[in-house]
Amino acid sequence: DGYLAAIRAGAGGENKTYQLSTSTGMILNLYKDILTLNADYTYLTSIQDNYVRRQPITYSIEPGVVEEVSLPVFRIYNTMEQVSIFEPQHSANVFLSYNQTFNEKHSLSATVGLNYEHKSYKRLVGQRDGLTSDTLSDLSLGTENDKVKGGRHAYSLFGTFARINYNYDERYLVEFNGRYDGTSRFRKGK
Repeated sequence: DGYLAAIRAGAGGENKTYQLSTSTGMILNLYKDILTLNADYTYLTSIQDNYVRRQPITYSIEPGVVEEVSLPVFRIYNTMEQVSIFEPQHSANVFLSYNQTFNEKHSLSATVGLNYEHKSYKRLVGQRDGLTSDTLSDLSLGTENDKVKGGRHAYSLFGTFARINYNYDERYLVEFNGRYDGTSRFRKGK
């Protein structure tokens, strides 16, 4: 029965993802709606908790004779693998805005600000064979072939940005934008 037999034998697993996101921000009116300061901060985290359970698959083609499946893909023993992943992320923005209209026809606005992001990733994988229970899925129930793997990485971004625009009589618009970013993904000086 292939995969159906694997399911009947108790193989399978579970993938769970938990996410939390929170943001906060503020706007300060520094001078008569002409000059404002904006700031925001966001925290996002994702936690994954996954496991896979594999058990031997048996079959019978005649009464009293029970054999194990010998196909390579199904030649597995009472094994469990658990994977935990943790990914927190922080981001913040701060920018100053200027908006002014002169003589009812000339509008000038400008924005200058900073942007920061940091994200990290951590993964832990454990595997054990020879589980002593056919129904419970826990690494501590394994008796042999302990395997542990892991991995982690992180990156940060830091940028500055600016925009200035001039609007004449709601008919003509000239705008200049610029951004300069740095990242930890490149070596220093690159």
